[in-house]
Amino acid sequence: MYPALVAATLFGLPVISAVSVGLSLSSRTVTIPYRVVVATTSVVWFVIAATLHKTLIERRVRWCVGILAGMLMLRMFWDLTIVPLPVDLRWSDYFMQILGITVLPVLPFVFVVDRLPVVRAHRLSLWVGLAASAAIVIGVLLSIRAYAGGRLETDVLNPISIGAAGVSLYIVSSTLTKPRKVVIFIARAFGALAGVGLCLLSASKGPLLELLAVIVIQFAIPGHPLTAAQRARRITGFISVMALATGAAIWISGNAGLVLLTRLENASSDPGVAARWLLWRGAIEQFDGSPLLGDSFVQSTLRFYPHNAFIEAMMTTGIVGLVLLTITILIGSVSAFRTLKDPSLRWLGLLFVQQVIGAQTSGSLYFTQPFWAMLLIVMAADAPASGLARRAFAGPHNTSALAEGPK
Repeated sequence: MYPALVAATLFGLPVISAVSVGLSLSSRTVTIPYRVVVATTSVVWFVIAATLHKTLIERRVRWCVGILAGMLMLRMFWDLTIVPLPVDLRWSDYFMQILGITVLPVLPFVFVVDRLPVVRAHRLSLWVGLAASAAIVIGVLLSIRAYAGGRLETDVLNPISIGAAGVSLYIVSSTLTKPRKVVIFIARAFGALAGVGLCLLSASKGPLLELLAVIVIQFAIPGHPLTAAQRARRITGFISVMALATGAAIWISGNAGLVLLTRLENASSDPGVAARWLLWRGAIEQFDGSPLLGDSFVQSTLRFYPHNAFIEAMMTTGIVGLVLLTITILIGSVSAFRTLKDPSLRWLGLLFVQQVIGAQTSGSLYFTQPFWAMLLIVMAADAPASGLARRAFAGPHNTSALAEGPK
């Protein structure tokens, strides 16, 4: 169940979205039952783990996340009930979305997990990611809005979602090293190509930034020492993947050319960039008006979330929420740095980096489930290794600490 929940977090929505497009159904007709299944499975896993007294992640993280979540929900309740804002959706609608999309699906990830489920989740995520890339292609072919304005999208998935799924697929594919089988090798190569291609064709600047950051970290922090020959093979493989994916993206774009380049050239006049700046500036102004506990859960001018986790925390929960979020991400960053040096856990560290960057460009603390999931998963997966390291550091003179075993 755990590997399936991880794979669903990364690629479940792109896979299920093809069903609604193929059957010409409303997206809610398909996604709501899917969300119910994922949420139910998560609750069942959580109950089983709690019954078996599984170890939870670090206490200070639980407190930070719990208090921040409580403040976020209290702010929304206040804005929609006590002092109502002119927002179309009712409190019950928002609450059900947050509960089913964000809260319940991440419950299993508050428990420390062993290495074996993480390895299985990695392998399963590769295959589900490939299925997601195929589902996106099918959705594009059947969607009315496909490739609107030169950007890859479907009637259900927007370009940012497609680009983010592509980056996640590249991470999962490029970091899977075992077992060394021909089928796995082909799947990894195709997944890396498809991931980069989806990112480029989505023409989204946020996912492109995520991809570039991941690539830099991959070369700057290798998972294990490399010989000169291994380094040369890695560089050759990377260049080949990038060249093939870019060439395929340009060929698919046809006469329109690669829209991503045009959007980068015209970034200063891009309406999306202007809207982001307006949201950020307005949110910071609201924070200035109520710096301690925040002002509102939506930006007052555009009636939308600010697309930046830190600014949203400032606007919604003030300095208190900002400090809680910062502490949590810093602790997660330490765990991510350790996983980057472990070949079996490396993919989680890179996914954490991707989600943190994505949360600053288009994320929402209320609705971005992958951000919270990877924040918790990377700490849960790192906990056993870091615990062993701390006990080993205690030395042979501290036999009682070693005899106690994992807490």
